[in-house]
Amino acid sequence: PFVADRELGLQWSSRRYIRLVNAEKSLTVIIAAHNEEHRISETLISLAEQTRPADTIIVICDRCTDGTAAIAGSFGARVMHTTGNAYRKAGALNQALMTVLPELNDEDMILIMDADTALTSEFLASAEERLTKTVEPHHSFAVGAIFLAGSDCDTFSAKALQRNEYLRYAHDLNRRHGRAEVISGTAGLFPVHALREVSDSRGDKLPGGGYVYSLQSLTEDNELTIALKHLGYRSASPGGCTVHTEIMPTFATLYYQRLRWQRGALSTLREYGVTAITLPYLIRQILMYIGVLFAPFFITAATHAIYTVGRLPWSWLWFFLGLIVIVERIWTVRGGGVKSLTLAVFVVPEVLYDIFQHYVFLRAAFDGLTGSREYWDHIEADGSERTKIVAPQLFIACAVALTCLSAMLCIQLGIQWVVIGVVVASGITHSALRATSLDPLVLIHGSYRS
Repeated sequence: PFVADRELGLQWSSRRYIRLVNAEKSLTVIIAAHNEEHRISETLISLAEQTRPADTIIVICDRCTDGTAAIAGSFGARVMHTTGNAYRKAGALNQALMTVLPELNDEDMILIMDADTALTSEFLASAEERLTKTVEPHHSFAVGAIFLAGSDCDTFSAKALQRNEYLRYAHDLNRRHGRAEVISGTAGLFPVHALREVSDSRGDKLPGGGYVYSLQSLTEDNELTIALKHLGYRSASPGGCTVHTEIMPTFATLYYQRLRWQRGALSTLREYGVTAITLPYLIRQILMYIGVLFAPFFITAATHAIYTVGRLPWSWLWFFLGLIVIVERIWTVRGGGVKSLTLAVFVVPEVLYDIFQHYVFLRAAFDGLTGSREYWDHIEADGSERTKIVAPQLFIACAVALTCLSAMLCIQLGIQWVVIGVVVASGITHSALRATSLDPLVLIHGSYRS
């Protein structure tokens, strides 16, 4: 086999040849880094402390101008540098994978992770166990991370709100027994044959061409997940696969991050169209935007009731349902300690945080509808500077105004509280179903329940 591989032009090291004879699966870690000298040490230390150590660690330095490469080399990592990369993280990872994939067997494994992320000590062992625990021989898995905020923060701050958000996402994954809709870019373990199949399928079964990661997507992890699912793979985030990752320090940086995430999600759905795989994601986007517009609808109905009657209609049923929602939001962040619980108890800051995200979602919808140019750290519309600033605000204002007008129409028909009740009940029902295997959207694309 060694001679045959050499004839194919593949350069195997002596260690690699011994591993082939023993038929062991190797685990290669690829870390995408751009000027990460302040965080890369923590990332590499977390890899050194794994109960299942990696066979090879590669740090791909994308236009680094700091000490990232030197620090990575001091830890014994293999350092690679990108050449002429104009496609951000996806381009850097593609360059690394073009070098690494020919060196590996189909059944080997590759962990792709961020340079500002630290793995818990059992991550690789848990991920490998989940990856090799296949229910059906034809269906392989990609294993993602359950990510938590990795830094301390004040009780009422952008970081604290993100920390509670991540805690709830982790709790949701645990309730769903690791069923993951997206393999997080913080850390994901893939069988080599899966990445090769994605690359080979670009331009045929999948959009794009020639690379593992799509060069057009702003959210390469989300796009890769959908690509894998179209090829029959499944995704999971087991309980032992926890990471601590850096979060946005200010609302300004958070705004651009979430705008990129949402714009990337919408662009990917548009690129793939309506399929059996994308349908659940599309339905969730529709439900999410209904939830975004529900806020001005409810405020309009409540304001009208207070103005005409002097109070909101009272119902013990809705009081207890609302109380259950509040208690659930507090309970799901208990792992974050006193600060997380305090933030949840006050309710209002997190409500305002939701409104902030609603604005981001509407802005992303405007950018998608108008075909705005996409950037990694911000999204900028074509046209004059005035259009870039005013047009999105007009779009959002019109969306809110139309929602308020629809609320007034429902008030005239006397059905406003029926509509509100249906929306709230639907949201509570869907949240309850997501905690079980009964979620119809999960059953459509067959995510795995362990």
